[in-house]
Amino acid sequence: MKLGLVREKIGDIFVFEDGADIVVLNEIKKYILENLVGLTRFSKSKIEELDISQIRKPNINLKETRITVAALRLDCIVSEIANMSRTSAAELISEQKVYVNYELELRNSKEIIKDDIIVVRGKGKFKIKEIIGETKKGKIAVIVQHYV
Repeated sequence: MKLGLVREKIGDIFVFEDGADIVVLNEIKKYILENLVGLTRFSKSKIEELDISQIRKPNINLKETRITVAALRLDCIVSEIANMSRTSAAELISEQKVYVNYELELRNSKEIIKDDIIVVRGKGKFKIKEIIGETKKGKIAVIVQHYV
């Protein structure tokens, strides 16, 4: 970020013991390659361009949780998975910090379905594994996987 880039230009960052693999837009790769070594933190780092097929993928650990929601709306789901009020979840959505299937989503009422991936900036990445159905109290039970 010290290079004056907005976070939206940078994709996934895979962190390993010996460094990190960072996915960036093609339009900024040359800029990053030329300027990243100028930052003190990276002055001794080996920075190179790799083909996307050479990117290492980390071991993914998933924590499965069962949640209950009033509706399969985005704000309801975000509220539960991020452990916050529905009003706070709506604020996160309006602040452009919530993505559904890797696309920015600004509608609180967006209907969430099985296999949707929800990314909440600052809270994590989640996958809707299964929509179990209605509980005795009329809520909807959902199995969510949290990428940890």
